[in-house]
This record gives sequence, C-alpha cells and structure tokens, in this order.
Amino acid sequence: MIQFLNPVILWALPLALAPLLLRHRKPRDPVEVPFAAMRFLKLARPRPRHHRLLTAIRIALLTILILAFARPDLPSPRSQTSVAILPAGNPYLTAALGSYNTTGAHTLDFTSTGEIQSGNLTVAPGPYFHPALQIIPSLHQVHVRRWVKLPVEQRTIILLRLSNGDPFLTETAGQIQCAAALDPDWTDLPFHPNFLPLVTELTKYLQRPTPGPSFDITPYLLLLALVLALLELALAGFTRWKLPALLLVLLLLLHPVFRWPATRGNSTATIVDRTDSMAFQPTPASGDIILTGPTTDLGSALLALTNRPLARVILYTDGQHNTGPDPVWAAAQLGVPVVIPNPAPAPLDVSITSLTCPDVAVAGRLIDVTATITGPANQLLRVTLGHITTNIPPGTVTFQIPAAKLELQVAPIPGEVTDKNNRRPLPISIVDRPYRVFLQSAAPDWEYRHVRHALAQDPLVELVTDPQQADEIIATTNETWRLRRYGTAFTAYWQTRLGRARPPGAPSVSDEFYRLGPNEQLIRDIARVSGGVYEDVINSWPLQQESRLDLRNSWLVMLLLLAAFTAAWARQRMLH
Repeated sequence: MIQFLNPVILWALPLALAPLLLRHRKPRDPVEVPFAAMRFLKLARPRPRHHRLLTAIRIALLTILILAFARPDLPSPRSQTSVAILPAGNPYLTAALGSYNTTGAHTLDFTSTGEIQSGNLTVAPGPYFHPALQIIPSLHQVHVRRWVKLPVEQRTIILLRLSNGDPFLTETAGQIQCAAALDPDWTDLPFHPNFLPLVTELTKYLQRPTPGPSFDITPYLLLLALVLALLELALAGFTRWKLPALLLVLLLLLHPVFRWPATRGNSTATIVDRTDSMAFQPTPASGDIILTGPTTDLGSALLALTNRPLARVILYTDGQHNTGPDPVWAAAQLGVPVVIPNPAPAPLDVSITSLTCPDVAVAGRLIDVTATITGPANQLLRVTLGHITTNIPPGTVTFQIPAAKLELQVAPIPGEVTDKNNRRPLPISIVDRPYRVFLQSAAPDWEYRHVRHALAQDPLVELVTDPQQADEIIATTNETWRLRRYGTAFTAYWQTRLGRARPPGAPSVSDEFYRLGPNEQLIRDIARVSGGVYEDVINSWPLQQESRLDLRNSWLVMLLLLAAFTAAWARQRMLH
C-alpha cells in the first residue's frame, strides 16, 4: 500500500483545478477598432488547438507535481532474514536445529576465534530482559572452562556475561556471537536442558521479519511531469514564462539537498527515574516520562520515544533496572544519543541485595541459604538468621539451617540512611512431608527408568512401593520422557502440586530498594550503544548536528512551481 512521507502537501490538490478555472474564465469584451490590415493579423496570430486536451494535460501536470511533493513511497513487504549458524557442521547444532537454514545474511556464531582464556566460570544470571531471552530460563548453571575475549564495540549489546564480567553472548549489527565454542572441553552448554530453546530463540530473533527497502515513486512522477510539460509545449507553444517552471522540474529530478551545520535545539526528551532506589538521588521534578513505584522499567520508557523526532534523550537514573525489556537493547533501537548525568555516590547503607534458598522445602530438613550483603568495606556486620548470629564483613555468606519461616536481619550501623532494607524474609514455602508418588509401568523399560531417576532426584518427592500410601499415581507413557526433556511439564506439575511460589507476605520494601547506589555497568552500556555520554554536566556535551534542506519537501518550492506554470498559462490566456 502506498504511503506518503509528506502527506500534509496533499492539501494543495485543489490548486490543480487552476487550469480549469482559467479555461472557463470569461475575459472582458475587447474594444474592436477595425482597420485595413486586420484581416492579415487575424490570419497570422497562432491559435491554440485541442483546448480540452490542453486543460486535461495541465490539470494532470499540477496533480502529479503535488503528489510528487507529498513523497509517495511503496514499502516492500516484511521479509524474514536468513541466518547462518556457525559452525554449520557441529553435531550439537545439527541435533538442535534440524531443518533450520544455515546460510544467510545474519549469523549465530559459536566458533569463538581469538585469544583463549582459561578458568572455571559460570554464566551469570541475566539481569536484563533481551527479547531473544524472554522465555529462556536461567543459564547460571552453565560452566565455562575456556572462552575468548569478545570485542565490545560502540553498538555491541551484551546479552549474557560470565561470572568474572566478561561478555558471553553479544549482539552487533544482526550478528550474535558466543564466547565459548560448542565443545565439551570449553563448556557444558550443549548438554544444558535449555540449550535447545536458547539456540532456537536466538535463531528466531535473528530471523524476525524486518521491513525491506522501500520504493520511492517521486523521481518517476517528476519524470512524468516533465513529459507532460513538454507535451503541453508542443500543443500550446513556448513562451518565456514557462521556462522557469521547466528548469525547476529538471532541478528537482536531480534531487538537490542542501546541508549546513546547526544546533540541535530543544528537541530533547527527559526520562526521570523516581522509583524506590532513587529516594536518595537528586532528580528533576518533571519530565516527558516519569517512572515511579517499586520497579524500574527503563527499556519500555526508552522504546516509548522511538517514534518522536528527537536530537537526544536525557535519562536520570541510577541504573537499577529490574523489569521489562533490556534497556541497552532499547537504547540501540532508539537511534539517538542518550545522555545520563552522573548519579550521586551510593549513600551509607547496609543492604541485603540478594537472598536465595529453595522455593519449597520439607520442614526441619537442612537447606542452604545464600545471601549477599553490601555495606562499608572493612567493617563487620552483625547478621542474624534464626538461632544463628555472626559477625561478617560485607560480601556473600551461606548458612545451613533447618527449613522454616525465618527472616535474615542485619544490625543497622551509625549514620545509615535507612534500615528498611536490613531485613528480608526467606522466599520459601514449607511442606510437612515429601509428596508420595507411586510410579507404574507395563514393563521396566528405559522410559520407566528415566522417569524414576528424574523423580528420585527431587528432594520433595518420595517414591513408594505401595499405591495405597501414595498421594499420586503416575503411569509412564510414550511421551513422558519428552516432557521431562524439555524441562517444563514436570516442573509445572510439582510447582502446582506443592505450591512452589513466593510465600505470602512480600517484603515491606521493594526488591529495588535493596540496591541503593548506581549500577554503572548498565549506565555506561546505555550511553555506549546509543552514542551518548555519561558525565557530570550534561550541558557540556556538544549538540551540533547537520541540518539539511530537501527541496522535494518544501512548501515554498512547490508553490513557486505551481505559480510559475499557472502564471504562464494565464499570460497565454490573456494573449489569446
């Protein structure tokens, strides 16, 4: 479907009727003064012919010129991009992808060439929500023994990092690269249950439909206008009044664009983060988008500005993003620089930034509770969990305690800005006993053995031999192993039956409030991929840009062109 890039000029279409009005305008009756040679003058004066055809040509000429200035554009249909997956002959990729195309413009690269690093790392839990990873469960159990240092350019988006901070998955201009080769000596990623969904979703992301190049109809309309103008000259004759209009049409066919340096001006949008973690940060009182509440969705705020003609975006935030799309990816889609003023230093605060434990446990059984506590360096903090009280420095600590409804507490320190984030309840549900399951099968085949082994690994499941004692009887079928293979059906089943959900009674403060202070890694990544800056004084950033004038978008040029043609025809009408 044809769309117009400059549709406001279509309001000038009524001006195309000017030749018709001139044609039917009744001229004043001239005063005839006969003299002897009048007969010869009447024979010598040229008379235009084909009046109706000339009027139709002139109306068509003006209509085509107006449509040309409205910039008609014929967009190409959205087409999928083919993807090249490297290395194409890798057995793990072949088994995972099956019939996927392995040649194309975009690449999913697992070759990992470069300087090889060695160690024993894991994939860090992704704090952001890249569109390609929205439905992928955590990959933090993936171990990496060898990897390469992936280059991080200005537009590079880091999807996942390793536990030492190095990039693990990066995206640059439609190319996704992994830091580890698909080799057991490098990583156990090919054996991870989420490897197949990961590769599939990355491939779908690279193959997402994108609009192809559009077809600009404007030059062809101008060429048709030139042909009609020459035809009009052949039928009505040439006058010097038509020359400027013809030259202007020829000039527009060359598509001249004038450029000069200019200031960006005030085309600036402001996003103000005033969520819980920004309670101790100086922020403006107003902005185009103001974020409030217990969560921060920087990605959606940036994407909301994608269709606005902006020179820059000013983002006041501490970088504590915890929901919505990846703000680094969103900043790359925005297409304009994002300027981030340097947030205030982290205030004096002790906080429990993370607390992990099993979602559900049997009452009284020992469980591991891991907490990360931040606070002033070189200062011991008094930490209490149940009957355990200890003094530890800031960092990560693990407790082994009987499963129960407990709360981790850290004693406040002098001068602390708030003590609301010094206590945090364990996110755990308690059951009285394991869930008893009786597993039956027509024969003890390999499928029965697989399911039995999977259930025996769950500490909340007790396999019984008497069906009368069972809470649930499960019969293996030909599809049971497939459900377990993809890691969704059994997990959802046990979560539903055992109530594996966050316990009732959420913390008194939001999760974001547990992290006071700037997340500089995210802030610098947003500024890097958008071409912006991260500094103290945003007014020092140069706001020079190149201004340009396209004559095909100018109302003034179009009106001059129409006026030139109309004046020439009016003059011709007066002469005849």
